[in-house]
Amino acid sequence: MSKQERYFIGLLPPPGLSEQLQAAKKAIAAQFGPSHALKSPPHITLAPPFHAPAAQEAELAAWQDQLVRRWPGFTVHLNGVGHFDERVVYVRVEAAEGLYALQQAIVQGLKTAFGQAASRPYGFTPHLTLAFRDMKPGQFRAIMEWAEKEGFFSAFEARRVALMRHNGLQWEAVAEALLQ
Repeated sequence: MSKQERYFIGLLPPPGLSEQLQAAKKAIAAQFGPSHALKSPPHITLAPPFHAPAAQEAELAAWQDQLVRRWPGFTVHLNGVGHFDERVVYVRVEAAEGLYALQQAIVQGLKTAFGQAASRPYGFTPHLTLAFRDMKPGQFRAIMEWAEKEGFFSAFEARRVALMRHNGLQWEAVAEALLQ
């Protein structure tokens, strides 16, 4: 039996914005403590984490490339910050219809081609995580206030989709595909 790896598929912001978001995650870790968000590059999750045999990685990457390169690009708008309860602080994403359609195509394609059902049956709320998982009680309000002052209002053209693999410590891109 082949070794099982953990993967997810995410939309990556352009390098300049990615660096800005990574700097924000580092600032949150330095000022407030939560650092779990640093274990993955800034991204909008299109397919939540799933397990697949390591031997299937090249096939997953080729499948992703085939799907994504036929997909037209679209504009993603960042509109301030939001949160899920008091456990996740994120940059709000107002996306074009193209993001929702791409996410559905990826989730359905993974199910059809690889038998991978979404591990999270609830709806798709596109966002860019700033802090989660290791926030302690009482940190949430301070982190939200800090993030609200930072603003996070901008837009970018969606171009890069990445197959991410967990290496035991953090997530890393193992294959990228470009939208049209």
